[in-house]
This record gives sequence, structure tokens and C-alpha cells, in this order.
Amino acid sequence: VSGAVPDLAGIASHYCVDLDDVAYLYSRGERAWDKLSPIAPNSEAEVSLVGGITKGTADVISINGDVVTIIDWKSGYGEIHHPNQLKSYATAAADQYSLEPHVRIKMIEVWLRHGEMYTLNTTVKELSEFVKKVLKTHGQVGEVYRPGTSCNFCPLAATCKPRQEYIEATCTSLVSGTEQGLGRES
Repeated sequence: VSGAVPDLAGIASHYCVDLDDVAYLYSRGERAWDKLSPIAPNSEAEVSLVGGITKGTADVISINGDVVTIIDWKSGYGEIHHPNQLKSYATAAADQYSLEPHVRIKMIEVWLRHGEMYTLNTTVKELSEFVKKVLKTHGQVGEVYRPGTSCNFCPLAATCKPRQEYIEATCTSLVSGTEQGLGRES
């Protein structure tokens, strides 16, 4: 994004990953940036965003008049979209930069390994529904368990009490459905 060529060998060594893999991802990133740079002028990388209810670090942000572009690079093998992460960045950016309700926000997830991009478009005003959802969910912390895809990788998953209660409730409802004749053949 800045035009500087990174020290790929240093990055690979620092994170204990294969240099060829880092070089491949960098190559894919350059290719994606060739397509994205025209729509994201005056970009900044690794921008810390702090809003009223959300915060995060946007990989790339561009503010160009009434259009804000937020880009999130994904280098993993899976392809699970993260619209709430993107909307969190957008919400924080709207607060941090005091964006007007009519400002358009383009959020782009770039899947380097797949060579694909996933785009969401919204306005600051439309983000109010996302904010309501976040506030409602936040108010239910400790009361309602909502497993996410990140739970699959959590080292505490086997001992997580809310997760166990969630699984038990699901199993109970399945067994109850079978006992009520829902699982019987006629």
C-alpha cells in the first residue's frame, strides 16, 4: 500500500513461516492492490480505529470525499466472510472521523489465496442497524451463548461451560423431538 517492498525473509523468519508462502501471499497482494488502488486513493495502512462502541485496526483505509474504503486482507486457507468485522471497522471509522450520515462506505475483504474479493456497501446512516444489533448482543453477554466460527479453534472449547450448556440444550431438543414422534418412520 505504501509502495515500499517489505523484507519477506525477515517476515517469514519473525513469524516462523515458510518464505515461499510469504512470497506467494505478497505476490497475490500486489495483484489485488493493482485492482484496488484506483478506488482507494490516499490510503493508509494499519489504521487504529476507536469508536463509541467498536474498535479495531483496519488493514487499509481510504477517505476520499464522501466515500470511505476499508480493506481487510485475509491470508488464511478458509473462506469464511466476516461482515461484522468489516461493519465494526466502518462504525469505528464513522465515529473517529465524525462522518456525516450520507457518507458511503465500501468494505472489501481480500482473500489472497483464492484471489477473490468480497464487498459490502453501506452508508453511515445504514450502520445504525448494525449498532443496534451490537448493543443488543452486548446486553446479553453472560446470558446468551452465541458460538462463532472462532470457537472451533479455541483451546478452551472442551472445558467451556457456556459451550457445554449450548450443546446439551441442542441435544435435549433433538432427543425431545424424536420422543415426540418427529424422528419415527410411519
